[in-house]
Amino acid sequence: EIYTEQIVGSVRCVQETGVHGDQIQLKQQLILAVKESLSNHLVQNAVFLGERLLAEYDSESTRNLLAECYLADNKPYKAYYILKDCTTEKNRYLCALAAFKLNKLREAEKILTSSKPNVKYPLNFPHKMESIPNGAYGYYLLGQIYEKLQKNQEAREFYMKALEINPTLWVAYEKICKTGEQLMPAKVFTEQKYKL
Repeated sequence: EIYTEQIVGSVRCVQETGVHGDQIQLKQQLILAVKESLSNHLVQNAVFLGERLLAEYDSESTRNLLAECYLADNKPYKAYYILKDCTTEKNRYLCALAAFKLNKLREAEKILTSSKPNVKYPLNFPHKMESIPNGAYGYYLLGQIYEKLQKNQEAREFYMKALEINPTLWVAYEKICKTGEQLMPAKVFTEQKYKL
């Protein structure tokens, strides 16, 4: 299974960057080393390797990995900076998360709700909510943003949507309850919702 994942990753690497042979092997070794460092809580090592990886192979996927390192190192400003021009769903979510941590609430909202984050929309522009990146987690983050903006009704709606998509998202349930809504656990956490 790991071998198949490495082959698929190598093919994706060629498609993304056009690199071949030894370069693919080096890139894959760096990616694995960054992930291993992160999983073992050696964040500074992961950051160093991730920066080297991005310097050699700049792509949305390498930016994503380095952003994960920066967020683990509690440096959301660095994650925000390298992701601000990215367009993939994963990177839009991480960029919005970094903006949220930097208290750039309107920017975080715009990144999550716009399918084209670099386009300047007016604040009252109608958003297509089906394009929220990262599913339930994106909706939960939107709820947090609106809660900080003191728009409690909207926050509650996003927490409800997050919980509807992912009934195991206990933090969304907690947030709903803290807003004063009386939501019965039996209504949310039923066996039918967990069936695939």
